[in-house]
Amino acid sequence: MSFHNNKVEIEQFKFETPENSRNTGEVISMDDQEPTQVAEIIYDCLEPGNLIWLNSIFHIDTTEEVTVNYKILKNKDEIYSSITELDSDDEIGQIFSQQTVDMITKLEKDVTYKVVCDTNTPMVNLSGPINFTDTRFVEDKKFF
Repeated sequence: MSFHNNKVEIEQFKFETPENSRNTGEVISMDDQEPTQVAEIIYDCLEPGNLIWLNSIFHIDTTEEVTVNYKILKNKDEIYSSITELDSDDEIGQIFSQQTVDMITKLEKDVTYKVVCDTNTPMVNLSGPINFTDTRFVEDKKFF
């Protein structure tokens, strides 16, 4: 698919951050099967040809050596993942940033994108600011 010489509509959508994750110092899960939800974005409908650019930033507070697994999920499927290992010399308030693009190939309804994380160390705290934004690029959208 090429966007060369095509009209492209860019839409910005609001995002929802779970109430228990708003800079409260919530302890991050140590269970990779039940990770901590950092933020989510919900779409009612995505159409073939849409490109969804997701960009997430969050922080943690720790002075321990720690491994943090963080992912972006589309519904329950992983579309981005990364692992970061911090040693005790890293600064408190480590920033985690992730970006990915989801290319939509078929009509999809009720799509939820989530940022989740887990760790191998007890008492690692999620911290703000938390930011999860997306941009939808729509190919060949007619403008009037």
